[in-house]
Amino acid sequence: TIHPNLAATDDTLAAKSLETKDQRALQAILGGDAWLDMGKYDKAIGAYDVVIALEPDNRFGYFGRGRARAATRDYGQAIADFDRVIQLAPNFAAAYFRRGLAKVTSGDVDGALADCDRATTLDPKARDAHYCKGMAWHAKGDAGRAIAAYSVAIGIDPKADASYYARGMARADSKDYAGAIADFDQALKLDPGNGDYAIARKAAVAARGENEAATAETAPDPVALAAALERGDAFYRKRKYDRAAAEYSRALALAPNEPST
Repeated sequence: TIHPNLAATDDTLAAKSLETKDQRALQAILGGDAWLDMGKYDKAIGAYDVVIALEPDNRFGYFGRGRARAATRDYGQAIADFDRVIQLAPNFAAAYFRRGLAKVTSGDVDGALADCDRATTLDPKARDAHYCKGMAWHAKGDAGRAIAAYSVAIGIDPKADASYYARGMARADSKDYAGAIADFDQALKLDPGNGDYAIARKAAVAARGENEAATAETAPDPVALAAALERGDAFYRKRKYDRAAAEYSRALALAPNEPST
């Protein structure tokens, strides 16, 4: 039987030390965390498997393994690990928003929204919980609520480039191209080498130009352009970045004379 620990809310070294009885398990948690940070997901999963074998009720084994599995796009297994974490620690906000992010990327948008709402209730300052809500609302087609959620995430952590990028995408969907460009500029300022951000910015500049040109009746083909941007956004939401980039490039080809600076 599982004995839920209602006081287990943190993901700190102190919490790991306090909740882990076996020193070998603690070493394996810290080792897994280090592998995870380095992007060596298979090695991380191996370390967390050791934790789970030594201490089957240690939430950090499942939490770490769930994060590693999500990073390798194994969302079903990741969600199962986060389910277990939540059984063991029902008030641990990070487990809910991690599970929410895994759900939104695997298509369970309503489940994601419920998880991320719960996470923001447990920890109103959890940036990723608001980011996850933004992703879920955007996937549901409610760009307005997505923008609001991303704005909260940005208020909590103004240095997170991904939040500006995501809000820019939602703004572009709402045809607020100036706002989108400003967000992509901010994302690029924080992560200057990011190709996705640069492509999104170019597409927004092109779309803004087409929007203005369409009003002046001189657009090359606003319908084809809008369709390409629409497809690009759809691929982006499914995290198919290569396909999204191809569609945005197609949009640019339709509007070659627009300023792309």
